[in-house]
Amino acid sequence: MIPDALSTGDRILQAAIQLFVDHGVRRTSMDEVAGQSGVSRVTLYRYFADRKALVRAAFFAPIEALESLQVELEDEDGLTVERVLVAVGERIADQPAIDLPVHRDELDKLYPRLAAEYAQRRDAVAHRLISWIFDLAERSGRLRAGVRKDLVEGVMWDLLVNPHSIPAVRDSGIRARELYAALIDVFLYGMLSDVGVPEG
Repeated sequence: MIPDALSTGDRILQAAIQLFVDHGVRRTSMDEVAGQSGVSRVTLYRYFADRKALVRAAFFAPIEALESLQVELEDEDGLTVERVLVAVGERIADQPAIDLPVHRDELDKLYPRLAAEYAQRRDAVAHRLISWIFDLAERSGRLRAGVRKDLVEGVMWDLLVNPHSIPAVRDSGIRARELYAALIDVFLYGMLSDVGVPEG
């Protein structure tokens, strides 16, 4: 059930995301989205002009959340690797359905240009965030010797953005926040050395 406290647009979006995750993009109708979100078809189309606009909003929500997070964090003083990773994990965990990218193949078939834009923006935000994290680790003298940024970027980004594509994770029933806390620990212990860690 979609919480009544959400704005109408957010209720529609959350309903659509949940239906896309449960039934797939192709099998979800605009009528089902309207019914699930408790609005009329007229209201649904007032917020999302067509099905493609709704699909776009659903897939791009986590990317846009991370883009806005980066802007927010740039204004903070004394940022640490830990602070950035925790903020990224929390922002992703706040998304209504973190396993929507499992349906990426449908996006490719239904809306190839949208899928290409999605991939390009996702890769761009991943590259910016991970470059920023590496830079913070390097400047603090905590980057483990021999860590390859390109490999970390590829592997960790896929884990952070699409962990439910891994059967063991999907079947574990782990809550989003616990999952991201575990992934952040893997990232930190695999990337950082103990040098420069304040005692406490």
